[in-house]
Order: sequence, then C-alpha cells, then structure tokens
Amino acid sequence: MSGRLRRWWGLFAVAGSIAMTWAHKWPVSVNDFKVEASQPLGELLQGHFSRFLDLAPAYGGSLELRAPFALIASLSGSGALAIFRATALPCLLAAAGLGIWLVAQMRKRGSGNVAQACVLVLCVANPIIYEALSYGHPEEVLGAALSVGAVLCAMADRPVWAGLLLGLAVGNKEWALVAVGPVLVALPSGHLKAAAIAAATASLMVVPIVLASPGGVAGSTGRLATQTGSTFYPFQVWWFLGHPFHWIPAMAATIPEGSRLGPAWLSGRAHLMIVGIAVPLSLLYHRARRPTRSPLLLLALVLLLRCILDPWDLVYYVLPFILAIVAWESVSRSQRGPVWSVAATIATWILFMVLPRHISVDVQAIVCLVVALPVALLLARALYGPALRGGAPAGDPAAWWSRLSSEREAASRGLGARSPAHVLTHHDWRRGEWNVSLSNTCPGDYMKTLDRSIRPEKPELRCQRQNAREGVTQSHGSRSAGCG
Repeated sequence: MSGRLRRWWGLFAVAGSIAMTWAHKWPVSVNDFKVEASQPLGELLQGHFSRFLDLAPAYGGSLELRAPFALIASLSGSGALAIFRATALPCLLAAAGLGIWLVAQMRKRGSGNVAQACVLVLCVANPIIYEALSYGHPEEVLGAALSVGAVLCAMADRPVWAGLLLGLAVGNKEWALVAVGPVLVALPSGHLKAAAIAAATASLMVVPIVLASPGGVAGSTGRLATQTGSTFYPFQVWWFLGHPFHWIPAMAATIPEGSRLGPAWLSGRAHLMIVGIAVPLSLLYHRARRPTRSPLLLLALVLLLRCILDPWDLVYYVLPFILAIVAWESVSRSQRGPVWSVAATIATWILFMVLPRHISVDVQAIVCLVVALPVALLLARALYGPALRGGAPAGDPAAWWSRLSSEREAASRGLGARSPAHVLTHHDWRRGEWNVSLSNTCPGDYMKTLDRSIRPEKPELRCQRQNAREGVTQSHGSRSAGCG
C-alpha cells in the first residue's frame, strides 16, 4: 500500500470511529451500561477497588482495560454519556485497526479500491456495531477485533502477539475462550509460549474478580462462564424447549409478547457447552490438516455456534462472526471482495431488526434456524468434509516423505535466508494428490505461499527412477538389486 493511500485509509478509519461514537446520543440512562457497568466503573474511578470487584459484571476485565479512557472523561467533569463514549472509542479503534491491517493485505494482493473500502466500512461503520453501542456493549466490538487479530497473528507465526491478543480477548469477555482452539491450531510453532502468555494476561484481568466473588472461585462461575438469563430470546436453538409464561402489556418495552422462560436444566450449562464444543472442533480441524488460511473459518464456525447455542442471543452477538468472515475474505478471497461478509451483515439486520416487527417470536425462531443452521453446515463441510468422508489417502503417504523433505529444502533455499519456510501438507481427496504449501513470513510481507502438487507415481515409473539412481539397468540383468 502506498504511503499516501495508507494515510487516507487510516484517516477514514479514525474519523469513522470518532463519528460512530459521538454522532449519536446513546441511551446510557436505560441501556446495559447503566444497569451493569456504570456503578462498578464509577467505584473503580474513585479508587474503591474492593467495591469495584464486588460489583463488577461478567465482563469486568473489559472495564479495567477501558478505565483510563473513562478517567480522562470523568476528570473533565463530563456526565455518563461522555464517559460511555470515552470507553467505547478504544473498542471502535481496535476494530478500525483490524480493518486497516486487512486493507493493507488486500492492497498487496492487488485488490480493487472498492473491495478495500467495503472491508474498512464493515470494520468501522458496520450497523451491527451501532447496535452493540446502542445496547451498551462496546466491549463486544473489542473482543471481536482481539479474537480475529489473535488468529491472524497465529497464522503469521507470531506466538507472542497471538497469545497477548488472545489473553486480552478472554479477559475482556469470557466468550473469547472459543478462540483458543483456532489460535493454537493456526500456530506453526510456539504453542506453549502463546498459551502461557494468553493464560497470564487473562489471569491478571479475571482472577481478582473471581476471587472477590461471593463464595470465592465456586461462587464466581455463575457470574462468568455459566451466566444465563431466565428469559431468553428466539434467535437460538433452544427456543422451543422453553416454557411460555403469562405476558402482560407492561412488559412490551423489554420482553416481546410470546417470550418463553428457559428450561431449568439449561441454566448454568449453555455457556460451558459453547466453550466445550470448540475443543473437539479444533482437534478435528488439526487432524484434517486444512489449508493455512482455514483457521479463520474455524473461528467463524465456533462464533456462529456461540450465537446458535446461547439462550441470550442478541443482535450484537453476531458481530464477532461477521468480523471473522471479513478477515477470511480479505486474506483468502481478496480479489472478490467481502461478498459473504456483506451478505451476513444484511441477513443479521433483517433477522434481528426487521422481522421482529412483522412476525411472531416463534416464527422468528424458525427463520433463524433455517438461516443459521445451513450456514454452520456449510462452514463445517468446508473445514471437515474430506476428513469426515473417512478412508486413507490414495497411496501411502510414507512413499512421498522423502520427496516432501527435498521439496522443503529446495523451497527454503529458493525463498532465501529471511526466515525459515514452514511446510504444511494436506491431502486433496478429490484429485488423489498431496498438496504442499510452503509459507514464508517476514516483516512487511505477511505471507508468501508456494503451492505444489505431488501426484502419486506409478509403480513402474518409481522403479525405473530407483534403478537409474542405483546404476542398475535392464541390460545387465541384475533386477534383484533394484525394484525387481
């Protein structure tokens, strides 16, 4: 990216983030910021740390991260709205930074200006970001940007940055635990280093809140990973297992007519189920050995499953999934532009903001499942399709191991001494061949990939090559020394 264009994109991203934060008078007197975050944040700004730990919500770590910005606003004598805007700005700037980085990669791959502009708009001025701010949850934007950034750093073989961003994401909000698997399987090396950095970073933010909870560690589980609401929303798979209750018109402002109460057995288990399902999906992905950029699809899948399985699913829950798709299209399909990301944003807006005005909650639940489940199946098929069909690859992989080694050595010599080449192999089940991806990462040059296909040799050709190498010919009649 040229320096002039980079400055223009950066200026647009920063200006867009500021405009997104200050252009609207957010309902801070009635949204979740007032109910959940305003009082504990005020205690923290006044230096009452023990009181803050007692009152902190499940995302108390995010308030710790954003407290310096809130302090600046409070020292100026501003009210609750200015403090909310000050704490929301770094969240939007994080998403803007992700967008600038993705645009830079698209520029290197020759993408058009229109595609780059679409990616930046999706990261800076996405309508789902607006809804997150309206609900009073800018930390959702920050968690999405940190999680996607952690996977991108892992793909670039930067375990320190990957672990740091992952730890910040988990400390910001606990749903980022689903990103642990995608980050670890995306790393070519340094898994333990990244895991240790992530665990240490998240612990510094979360452990004080956990220890201050009533009942200690055991009593904190309800406030952290297992917390769910008694009333749940129709945009999830458990809707029809809920129990209808008597609705009165006075509830209309907060609870739609026809709402249900969640089953007792689901309370305290849904979030653990979401985190737990990411583990086998990551292990299966690791076993399948998919191409190098697929960890972003794995992240998108687990984030979509989080939306489907969470009983308290709201419109801003989909934002991390959308940003994961934006990143995948930017680094893997940069020539086509963010087509699927735009489609996901439009579909989310229609499902959550338009349809509820015209159809009942039961129909909303059906439409949500009709849309979300096929998308999840498509992502799973893209990630695991060849592996789930079973069977061994055509031929014996060990027969090509020596050739793979020679290809790696040749590629390392060809790519130069800037940094070692990483060899990633996977089997193309449709073509019956092994694909070798040689990726080289260096500063200022995110990834250069050389793809080669090694097709299985016929036995007679392999024997002729082996006999020629050993100096054995048919005329000498000594076939026993060769392939025989």
